[in-house]
Amino acid sequence: MNKQVKNKVLEAFIDEFLIQLKEVARDPAMKKRPDLQVIVDQDIKILEQTDNLDKLAPKLFQQISTRYIEEPKDFPKSLIELYYWARVETNKYDAVEWSDVQAGTNWLEK
Repeated sequence: MNKQVKNKVLEAFIDEFLIQLKEVARDPAMKKRPDLQVIVDQDIKILEQTDNLDKLAPKLFQQISTRYIEEPKDFPKSLIELYYWARVETNKYDAVEWSDVQAGTNWLEK
C-alpha cells in the first residue's frame, strides 16, 4: 500500500471516528450525564482542529473507563458502544500507521 492510499485510509478512519463522536453527542441519553457530554464535545473540537487521533483516543478511552467505574448509573449505551468500536478500530488505524513506518515511507518523504 503506497503512502497516498494509506493517508486516505487514515483520513477516512478519522472522519468516521468524528462521525461516531457526533452521534454520541446527539444521543438524548447524554443529557443525563453532562460530565460525559463535556468530554465528548471537547474531543469533537480537538479532532476537528487537529486530526490528532494518536493523542485523543487514549485520553478518551481513559476518561470513559474512569467515569464508568466511578459512576456507572445512567451511562449512555451509545458511549459504551463507541468505546468498544473505537478500541477495535484504533488497533487497525495503528496497524496501518505502523506498516507505513516499517515500509520506511515516513522517513523517505522527510
